[in-house]
Amino acid sequence: MTKLNTESRDKTMYIFTSDPGHGWLRVLKTEIKPIQDKISKHSYMNGKYVYLEEDCDAGIFMLHKWGSYDEAHKHIKDNSVETTKIRSYEQYSPDTILEMDILEQEHKFENKP
Repeated sequence: MTKLNTESRDKTMYIFTSDPGHGWLRVLKTEIKPIQDKISKHSYMNGKYVYLEEDCDAGIFMLHKWGSYDEAHKHIKDNSVETTKIRSYEQYSPDTILEMDILEQEHKFENKP
């Protein structure tokens, strides 16, 4: 008899970076689109990532993606550091995510045969 695999099929690991003062969960910008208006200005953006602050925004994402903190923690790797550049990144703005969507759609339209 074959044993059912009850582990999560999503093996993606997310990095939670913390310094002595605070912590952030690194998430692809594309993954927060459904909750982009719920994310606060206390999170940051850099390149294709959003760094969700630990007190509220990371929890919003975890519950949205996995439904529980217990399940979420199976997908998160801790990275404790003395200093981090995250505070120097651009402050989160849902408008920036919207602009990214518009540019992506324009690019797709321009490259259609």
